Parts: sequence; structure tokens; C-alpha cells
Amino acid sequence: MALSPDGRYAYVTSIDDGGVSVVDTHTTIAVGSRPTAIVFSPTRRLFYVAQPDAGTVTAVDTASNTVTGAPIPVGGQPGALALTPDEKRLYVADSAADSAAGTVRAVDMAGPTPAVGPPVQVGGAPMGLAVVPDGTRVYVADSAGGTLAVIDTATGTMTGAPVALATGAFDVASARDSRRLDVADAGADAILVVDATTLTVTARVALPSTPRWLAVTPDGSRLLVTLPSVGSLAGRHRRSRPPGGPDPGRERAAWGRRLRRRTPRVGHQHRLQLPDGS
Repeated sequence: MALSPDGRYAYVTSIDDGGVSVVDTHTTIAVGSRPTAIVFSPTRRLFYVAQPDAGTVTAVDTASNTVTGAPIPVGGQPGALALTPDEKRLYVADSAADSAAGTVRAVDMAGPTPAVGPPVQVGGAPMGLAVVPDGTRVYVADSAGGTLAVIDTATGTMTGAPVALATGAFDVASARDSRRLDVADAGADAILVVDATTLTVTARVALPSTPRWLAVTPDGSRLLVTLPSVGSLAGRHRRSRPPGGPDPGRERAAWGRRLRRRTPRVGHQHRLQLPDGS
């Protein structure tokens, strides 16, 4: 699921019926078989959706909610997507059947037609991608090996070897200042706060269930986390370290002592409150 830049619509992929549902109108956009990840291109008023069965990425016009142009043949089984801040390059993760052969491809979107670049071998099963706001690096979360890999966007190559951080690094999100990352550790029911430069864990934030996908609100102030096993969506404020304030590495490990549950039409929403009231 992804929110439109203005927050008006939520676009949800539906594997069973091969479409993308727009929550407030309950319409379905036919894009093909088993669509998965979505990423928005705000200035072009598009979103891109990955289709692992077809090995393609499809562009959808958000004004008309219709497919635009031909599917982009990226090959393999495309899953996670990430777009550079200037929207000129789309990164596509391929979690191949061979768990040791995971790759990431860059698609040049600046020309008249998309140009698919060569695969960058990252190994494992890359399930999450995050481009830092300054556009210089792409972080790749490997759910099989629990590692983070870093791709230099200038050279199109991996920087060093993947770093083992988690039991299962399912997704990754970048802070607006490019200095920290949040990693969904699917094997430990936790969010890992990671220094983006050293790739070291500075805090572990416990969750009531296994996290999967991450999303950051447009202003960068809130992190949203899906908890599929309990049908829930959790949210948490992302604060920068204040002058003279505590080290982010000493963040509280719990998401809060009080849990308030709302029961909407489908599943549950959990609002989790930290001890300081946030």
C-alpha cells in the first residue's frame, strides 16, 4: 500500500484479482497478474507497480487511474521499487527463485522511453529498497540473509559487502536527513534504527508482532509499519536528536505501555503510545 502525495488516496495492490484498489472510491485498476510494490512519481502524476509474474513494471496515471504506456520489461521477478528524488531513475529489486542471485536494476526514466540498466548483484532475497533523500545511495534489505547492501547511484555499483544486521531485513526506510535508516526485522518483531553511514544498529524498537512493509509520511515525521499476522498498521513518530538531547541509540525499546485498538471494516488498526505520550 502507498499513499498519494496529497494523502487523498491510498493505493493497495491486490494479488488475487490482478489490480490496484483506490481506497476512497473502491475502484480497481487492471494492471495484470499479481501486482506487488508501488512507488509514486509526484511530478509526473504517476505511480509504478511491479508485476513479478510478467517481469515488468507498469506506470499508472493517478488523474485518470488508467495504465499509461507499455509495461517496462525489467526481467526476473520484480518486487520492491524505489525512485530517486529527481524521479529520473527507478530502482527495481529482483528476488529470483535462486536465493543467492538477488539483483537490483536501475531504470533510466529521463529519456523518451525507459532504459533498463544491467543487474547489480546483491545476493539473497532483496525485498526492500530505500533511496536516501540526497539521491546518492540506495539501501537494499535482504530478507533471506538479514543484511543491508548499499548501491552508489553515481557508479551503479555496490559499495562494499552487505552488512548483517537482522534476522530477516524485510524492508528499509530512510530519514529525511539521510543519516538514519529504519529496518523491519521480520525475524525479531522489531524495528532497527540504523546509522546510515556506519550501518550499525543504534536502537531496537520492539513491536507486538512481525513487521513487514514500511512507509514514511510525506513530511517525514511518522513511520508506518504493517503487521500482517495481526492484521494491523502501527505508526511511530520519527524524531531527530535535539541539541544536548539523548543519543538516538538509547531510544526506548518498546512501542509503548498503552495500546488502543480500533476495529474498522477490515482487520484492526493499532495506535501505540510511547511512555512520553507521543
